[in-house]
Amino acid sequence: MKKLLIVIVIAVFCYLYFGGALAIAQDHGSSEKVNNINGVFEWISEEVRTTRPNNYSLTTSENWQGQWQIYDGYFSSVLMKRDRFNFFDRKNSDLGYESFAGTYMISKDEIVFVQTFSLNPLYNGRPVTMKYRLNGDKLVLKQILRPTIEDSREGEITITLKRRR
Repeated sequence: MKKLLIVIVIAVFCYLYFGGALAIAQDHGSSEKVNNINGVFEWISEEVRTTRPNNYSLTTSENWQGQWQIYDGYFSSVLMKRDRFNFFDRKNSDLGYESFAGTYMISKDEIVFVQTFSLNPLYNGRPVTMKYRLNGDKLVLKQILRPTIEDSREGEITITLKRRR
C-alpha cells in the first residue's frame, strides 16, 4: 500500500509539473509578435557559472558552433564541437554534439522552453525558464540554475546568439 501511495504521489507531481509546463508552452499568445524574436540565430557562446556543488566558471565559444531557430512558439537548437575526434568513443561527453527542440512561450522578459525532443532523454518534457534580452541582432538568454533531482548545480548559464535571418 505504501509503494502504491508513493507511485501515485510521483505520478501526480510529474503530471502537474510537466503537464502544466507543456500547457504554458503550447499557449502561443500574441506576446510573440510584440517581442519579435522570430529568426535564425548563430550560436556565439555559452558561459556557465556555478556556486554549488562546486565553484567554477566555464565559457565555451571557439571550439563549438551551432544555430538556434526560433519561430512562432517553436524552437530548435543544434550545437557541435568544431573538432570531434572522439566522436566514436563510448563516452557521451566525447560526442561533441547537443540537440534539442520543442515549444516556447514568452512572458514579459522570460521565455519558457519545453524540450519535446532532446539528445538526452532525461530532458524531454523539461521546462527551462530563461530571462532574455534582444539588443539589435544579439539575443542573450540567461538561465538561473536551481538544484533538481537530475542536476544538483546552482548558478547561471548565459547563452549569446546572433541573428542571421
